[in-house]
Amino acid sequence: MKARLLSSYCPRELENLGQLAMQIRPLISRYLRRRAPAKNAILVSKARSGTNYFLDVYANSVPNSTSFREIFRPTGDSFLLMKKTLGLEKGEYLECIKDDPLRIWLRLEEISQKSGQRFMAKIFYDHATGHPELWEYFRDRNQVIHLIRRNPFDSLVSFNVANQTGKWLQAKSTEPHSMPKPFALPRAKVETYITQAEKHIKATRAFFGEAKYSEVFYEDISTSVQRCAATICDILQEDAATAQAKTRMHKQKNYTNQSIVSNYDEVCDLDRYFF
Repeated sequence: MKARLLSSYCPRELENLGQLAMQIRPLISRYLRRRAPAKNAILVSKARSGTNYFLDVYANSVPNSTSFREIFRPTGDSFLLMKKTLGLEKGEYLECIKDDPLRIWLRLEEISQKSGQRFMAKIFYDHATGHPELWEYFRDRNQVIHLIRRNPFDSLVSFNVANQTGKWLQAKSTEPHSMPKPFALPRAKVETYITQAEKHIKATRAFFGEAKYSEVFYEDISTSVQRCAATICDILQEDAATAQAKTRMHKQKNYTNQSIVSNYDEVCDLDRYFF
């Protein structure tokens, strides 16, 4: 077909060409953004879903890897590790988190490209919601792992216990576990919590529908460290050294929901798998 000069097109044809260009532009942009391999990974989840356990097994199972916890919120807990890795003082780091959290991840990506080291960090559903460019970058360039807890009732119980005891994670030690004090969970609160979890899960699935995306359920990987390691290595296409898989994390829960929730009989039907 012989090429035509733009000047030879009538106004209606030019309008159609413009509409076509508008449709093609985002596709071309996404293609260009996808050129780099998904070497690093982001773990999307919510509190009390086993994220620290997952990240610890990852760091101990995947060669030349480092995991970060909540690095995309001002009250995160990886300040020392971020300083060691990026050389950022706390003030500069907090400024990045507030104004441009993508800058943090881009610097980690740059280090990864130069050193061959692999990184994984977690981000909760409600973190950095005012920075869509960060989430879009994960979708277009990284491996995304969605960690889901099938029984949100367990998460809510765990959240209440952590608030009561002040212990949000437990490293393996000889320290004895003390029984938390029983508490009530109003039915409306549990139902709202479950509904919110469902909304977050559906929204995450929709947003990352075209990404390099995998789902993992906490109840599946919590059965053994070896199974967790095998799951991670399968997603990342790494050879799984499950015999050497280990974790420094220790399960904090040494009680049943029935023993800790004082009005359990009123909400027991909600203590089940929803996802």
